[in-house]
Amino acid sequence: MLKIGFVFLILALVLTVAMQPANASVLRQSSQIGIFGEVVNVTGDHPRAVAGEIDITLNTAKGPVEITANPGTVIRVPGMEQPSVEDIPLGSPVAVLASNGQAASILVKPVRPVRSRHFTGIVTGVGEDGIVEIEDDRGRKISAPLADGPSVLKPGYMVTAVLDQDLNSGAILITGLDQALDNLKRLQAALERAEKDPATGKLAALRQRLNENGDRHLTMAQNVLNRTGPSRQGQLKERFDAAQNAYGQGMSRFRAGRPSATVSGIVTSIDQQRKLLMVQPARSALVQVIIDGDTAIKFQGRDIPFSRLDVANRVQVRYGLEFRVASRVSVSAGATLDKTAAKVLLATRDPGEVTGTVLDIERFPGELPHITLRDKESQHTVTLNMSQESVVLRNGAPSAVNRDLLDTEVTAIFYPDSLELIELDSQAADGENSPIRGVIHRFVAKNLPGNLSILTRDGAVRTFSRTGETVVRRNGRQVSINEVRLGDLVRANTRILLASGDAAPVLEVLSLSSPPLAPIHGTITGITDAGQGSMRATITTNKLDIVDVLVDADTQVVQKGKSIGLDGLALGQRIVNGAYHPISREAARLTVQPPRAARISGEITLVEEYLSAVTIQPRQGDPVILIFPQNENPVITRQNKRGLKLSDLKAGDRVRAAFYDPATNRVLRIVLAPKPDLDY
Repeated sequence: MLKIGFVFLILALVLTVAMQPANASVLRQSSQIGIFGEVVNVTGDHPRAVAGEIDITLNTAKGPVEITANPGTVIRVPGMEQPSVEDIPLGSPVAVLASNGQAASILVKPVRPVRSRHFTGIVTGVGEDGIVEIEDDRGRKISAPLADGPSVLKPGYMVTAVLDQDLNSGAILITGLDQALDNLKRLQAALERAEKDPATGKLAALRQRLNENGDRHLTMAQNVLNRTGPSRQGQLKERFDAAQNAYGQGMSRFRAGRPSATVSGIVTSIDQQRKLLMVQPARSALVQVIIDGDTAIKFQGRDIPFSRLDVANRVQVRYGLEFRVASRVSVSAGATLDKTAAKVLLATRDPGEVTGTVLDIERFPGELPHITLRDKESQHTVTLNMSQESVVLRNGAPSAVNRDLLDTEVTAIFYPDSLELIELDSQAADGENSPIRGVIHRFVAKNLPGNLSILTRDGAVRTFSRTGETVVRRNGRQVSINEVRLGDLVRANTRILLASGDAAPVLEVLSLSSPPLAPIHGTITGITDAGQGSMRATITTNKLDIVDVLVDADTQVVQKGKSIGLDGLALGQRIVNGAYHPISREAARLTVQPPRAARISGEITLVEEYLSAVTIQPRQGDPVILIFPQNENPVITRQNKRGLKLSDLKAGDRVRAAFYDPATNRVLRIVLAPKPDLDY
């Protein structure tokens, strides 16, 4: 019957689409129509979001269509019981019934969702309720139930966790753990085999791998230890010392060097006489290292003396943990854009820029010209309004607006709200002067060759030279070079001069815009105190990307239309409409909803099959009776064994995590502790 109903729904939608053209103008006028398309944008960046209205843009066969989902919209996503708008992934094919621009229902066609990912970090907490806290060296934190893993797990262990996203409950589970020291044992076994059979030629590579693995493990452990408060440092320090000793023995046994760690940051102090260097990392305490005659100091691949180092240099230092002597110092010419931020920025589209062809120039009595362009990427048209302050350039020189501009490829910068033209610049498209679009990847304020690099839209890093003659514009206005920032969007009317030989091309005009706020949706899976009345929230998105944002007094935190402040944030809450600055990762807005499912852990004290119910007694509080639905079996697992049923449950079974609908107490998923292990 369900399949027949689904077929009738699709037929109804097809018939409706056949009778009604799917475009934005008709959509706003007809009573009810059906649309098939692909979700290309979901945004709540407008005042109506407080009332629960979210705008969705669909790419259909007849062009883009914008609809609005409201609290009454029925949303169906395969594999999910009660999905909401944030559960619709970008790129999803959907079928929509809408009336006057308001979506009555949205059906997501079945897709294969991302269900799991790996997360490497240091265990910082193991709760009696089965919750494991893991923090990585960037400060991102995951707090999730351990569905399967070692029975003995202590703070300070470095692990790689397999995170599983349960679509039914919306919960994040840890379904597997691999300890770094277990990997060390496997690596040592491989080294022993390579020693016995030198003909394989693997010994040198395995030694290098042991050295690098040790540095990575101990660096991460050191960073987490430095950020941890005094009350929790004891156990972490104990495990750090044990790990350092284990790597030390292995490296000594296989002649793979000595245990080391790496610190990246800014040089804050240099003692030339005592050969001491102080480095300030971004999020932890100062690190002091010793420079000796064997320390390799390099800048752009060339050896430089210790005397060339300067305060405020950006460096990466590898140093021995026993005597803190630096083995290598790499000096960077400037800051480099974070990979995570780069990924977010490359996906953004500057709303105040269009590159394309001039189609028409209209003049009306008493008005300045109106210029119509066709966007090169989307093929959409836009008409921009000139003002007295609008600037029109042809190959960099001021130009009048006349019919000669027709069919010319240009880049136009404008105010999105009013469509007022700020700057229009023709494009040179020959050889090296082809338009460049991307983000500022690296920037050095000094006038040096190759002092600026741009990460282009196709993922390539291109190096350029900025000179004293380079004109820098932001949003069409000329600005000082001091206003250039990492992550600035590079617009297509940036112009370069051809360089001779292997020299980096010279920037003639660098056209920039400030990066817009990046949207974020997902579940809060970690919260840490950031000091000064702020906190860091780790958000796991619906695609299992992990992003940490800074939440402070300036962040707008809203639930059900009311401001709740940062103290109202809690683990498991869903971010349905969030925005943050991708460079600083400061959250500007977080609209939250309660967790989709409640969670309990404890012991099963009663199984009533005739009532389809179990009773769970937590360590603290009253027992909870959970109801099993009649029409489907919830997922029940023990040591990753699926397919368990209500009849498999027994009084005395330990429950690591049971997820249920708090309104009905209906079971969504149960994770049992392994037998005979009674720890959970």
